Amino acid sequence: MLIGITTCGDAANVCAALQAARSRGLRTLGLAGEIGGTMKTL
Repeated sequence: MLIGITTCGDAANVCAALQAARSRGLRTLGLAGEIGGTMKTL
């Protein structure tokens, strides 16, 4: 499992890590402040 944490939800490195983890079959959990940013759609 990969847990991605970002305050804005738009951190490119966190979003890339979440995408890479999913492509390898890992479960993912994203924690973001505000409205979720880009990470919300992953």
